[in-house]
Amino acid sequence: MNRLAEFALEPRPIDPLPAAAAQLPPPVAIVETEPAPGRYATVVAAGEPFSIRARALAPPRTGPLRGVVRWRAACAPHWQEEPLLADGENGFHGSWIPPVPGDYEWTVELWLDDDMDACLGDSFGIRHGSSGADALHYLRAERPELTQSRWTRAARRPLLELIHRAPADSILLLPPIFAQTADGEIGRDGMGHYTIDPALGSAAEFGQLSAALRAQNTPLAMTLPLRCSPQHPFRQRDPDAFRADGTPDLLGGDWPHRWEAWEAVFRFWLVQGIELFHIPHPHTAPVAFWEHLIDNLRQDFPYVAFSFTPEDAPALRPHLVGAGFWCADTAHPPPLEPTPEPTIPVACSSPDMRASLTTSPCGRMQLRVENLHPERAACGHIHLDGAALGLSEHERYYLRDTDNGRAYRWSGTTNFLVLDADQTAVTFHIERP
Repeated sequence: MNRLAEFALEPRPIDPLPAAAAQLPPPVAIVETEPAPGRYATVVAAGEPFSIRARALAPPRTGPLRGVVRWRAACAPHWQEEPLLADGENGFHGSWIPPVPGDYEWTVELWLDDDMDACLGDSFGIRHGSSGADALHYLRAERPELTQSRWTRAARRPLLELIHRAPADSILLLPPIFAQTADGEIGRDGMGHYTIDPALGSAAEFGQLSAALRAQNTPLAMTLPLRCSPQHPFRQRDPDAFRADGTPDLLGGDWPHRWEAWEAVFRFWLVQGIELFHIPHPHTAPVAFWEHLIDNLRQDFPYVAFSFTPEDAPALRPHLVGAGFWCADTAHPPPLEPTPEPTIPVACSSPDMRASLTTSPCGRMQLRVENLHPERAACGHIHLDGAALGLSEHERYYLRDTDNGRAYRWSGTTNFLVLDADQTAVTFHIERP
C-alpha cells in the first residue's frame, strides 16, 4: 500500500466551520425585558435612575444565571455596565442613570454563572462582545425641568418686562413673538418667523432677555406655530408650499428644500438663546419631518427639546414622542400676567378722547388713546407731563403703533392726534433715542 492510500484510510476528526459554529445559539436565548424593546425611545429625566426588569423565558438547567444591563450614549464606542440583581425565579431587576440629556442605547445580557461564554441576551451574542442591533433598546433622556413640567407661561407683553418677572426655578415659555394677523396666523407686512413683532420689542431687547435669563439659569422656551398668513415671506415666495389654511405642505413639491427652510428657522432661534420649542398642532406636519428635524438639530444642539400638548394631536402622540417630542400631560399654568402698572393721567383737548400713560418696571412708556365715540372720527391735542416723564419741551422721540409697528415722530410735550371712525383705541410705545 502506498503512502497516499495509507493516509486516506486514517480516521480524521471533522471540525465544524467557524462561521457555522458561530451561528449556533446558546442554550438559552430568549430574554423578556420591561420596558420592552420598540421602534421608539423611552423618555425619562436625565440624571435620575432608570429602572428595568428582565426574565429568562427558557432558563438553562445546568446552573444559575447572572446578568448586567449595558448602556451607552447613542453611537458611543464604549459600553457601561450595571449589575442586575436576582428577583424571584429567573427574574432580575436593576437600574442605570443617563447622566445628561441625549439619546442612549441599552441591552440586557444574562449568562450561566459557571460558564462565562454562554451569553444570553436579547439576541444571540458572546459575553463582553457587541450585541446585535435588534437587541438594543432606545432611551431619550430629557432635561429634568422639562420632564417635571415646571413651566411659566408668559403673556404677550413687551419682552423687557419679563426680565424682572421670570422665576429662576422654571422654564419661561414665550408666546408667539412674531407679527400676527387677527386670527393668529404668523406673518404681517412682510414680517415672518425671523422677525419679532415691534409691539413686543426688538432683536436687541430679545438679546437682553435671553442673556438675563441665562445668567439666572432660567431656560427660555418659545411657542412656534407653523401656520402662515398670505403676507408671510415664505408664503409670498412659494405659495404652492402651503395649504389653503396656511399650514406648510412638507410632502409635496420640492419637499427637501422646504424641510431645510424650516430647519433654518429653528436653528436661527437656537442661536438666539431658545432652548425648547413648544409646537401647537404638530400634526399639521408629517412625523417624518419632525423626526428628521429633531435628529439634525440635536447633532449640533444636544440640549434642544420639543413639546406638545396631548389635546393637539391625540392620535399621533406615540409617534411624536418617538420622533423626539416631550408630551406635556399637565396643561401649562396660566400666563404670567404683569402686576398693575402705575397710570399717569394725560391731558387731552378733545372731550371725545381719553388718554393715559403707563410705565413698565423696565422703564418702557406706553401711551393709550381711546375714542369715546368710535362711530365718528376724533381729534385733539395730547399733552404729556414733561416733568413726570423727564421729557424736555424740545426733545424729539418716536411713537410706535403696537398694532402695525409703524413709528411716528413727535416733539416736545404737546402733539396733535387723529383717530378715524371705527377706531376705538390706539396704543403706542414711546421710544426715545
